[in-house]
Amino acid sequence: MCFAGGCNTKISIATTSIGKCQTYNCPPSGPCSLVTKPDGSDCTPLNVAYESICLGGICNRVWLGLGETFPLQNIGCVGKPNGAVCDTNHILTDGETCVDGICKFPDGTYYGYATGA
Repeated sequence: MCFAGGCNTKISIATTSIGKCQTYNCPPSGPCSLVTKPDGSDCTPLNVAYESICLGGICNRVWLGLGETFPLQNIGCVGKPNGAVCDTNHILTDGETCVDGICKFPDGTYYGYATGA
């Protein structure tokens, strides 16, 4: 196997394609093993205007929960299904998801101004 110009003939990896939230763990010698990337790892496709992160081994699109002008309205989940991953604070692993059109934390709290909440 070669990486960044250096080759090590004691390491081998499979030639099958891997998922966006998978990577290889390669010991100093012997075969590499396929592992799941940590939660919060970036899996955003190239040339798109949104972010995606790995959660539980699955690549999830992250919906921006807050509008960008004041007052900061929590409108990013309007029309999105309950359980869709969203974010209001740039901490992509704190468990925020869309709940009834509002981007909420697991405890039910949320940032921003929510109309009708």
